[in-house]
Amino acid sequence: MNYKLPLVISFVFVVHFSYSQKEYKKDFLSLSIGGSIPVGSYSGTDFSNSSDGFAKLGQLMNVSFSHKLNQHLALTAMLYGQRNAVNSSKLESDLSKQDFFLDPNSATPRNYSYWVVDKKSWYVESIQIGITEEVYLSEDKKVSFLASALVGPAYAQLPKMQAQSFSDTSYVVLNQSAASAFAFSYSINASLKYAMNKKFSLLFNAGYFGTSKINFKNVNSSIIATNGGLTVPGIYSFSNSVYPIIYDSESDNIKQTISSINISVGLGLSL
Repeated sequence: MNYKLPLVISFVFVVHFSYSQKEYKKDFLSLSIGGSIPVGSYSGTDFSNSSDGFAKLGQLMNVSFSHKLNQHLALTAMLYGQRNAVNSSKLESDLSKQDFFLDPNSATPRNYSYWVVDKKSWYVESIQIGITEEVYLSEDKKVSFLASALVGPAYAQLPKMQAQSFSDTSYVVLNQSAASAFAFSYSINASLKYAMNKKFSLLFNAGYFGTSKINFKNVNSSIIATNGGLTVPGIYSFSNSVYPIIYDSESDNIKQTISSINISVGLGLSL
């Protein structure tokens, strides 16, 4: 009769494990979209500081897949994308305050006003993995709180910049080339999850996304300006310069940290 006891214990364990698997061990797929609020130097608006990104409110989208390890913990993988437009109005205003030393024969700086900056955007994409913890807030498990910490590589794109200054006495063009680079990225997220039924859930998300300092190499910058006024007022062409044009260029590395506070809503599917 003693040999039956291990069999009974094994049977109870198998039944309990199978029930537990059905109860909570599910895969979860979600899609979220929302707004990206740049912070830190990424949102800085000082043209003389090369680490200021002039980024403004943008958009984000992410697709996440979670595989539960137990009732509360899950492994999570996320594809993430973010776009932030360049704050062209702030850049135009700041350029008007800058001193440009373009004439090699003069130590006197030149100041140009009435800038127009082309509208461009920052882009960053990331693949991240990490851990998500889920805490149920209601007895029926329809409402829960999720917290996740993820890390992974990111690919960022520095926008090309072209700015032009128009006045009665001058015409100026400022250019900066585009660039791209890889970096380390991380995100910390908190979500409120509401299960509408056994399959679909609504998500309300808030989080922080950040990168290490990204090194954009060999970024070319140049500025060309008329000299001595315009031969024919209102004709904005370098061939219309009274004296030979003045010109300056350089190639340098630009280092930028991308960081943002993100607010989004999403739809989840239990698989």
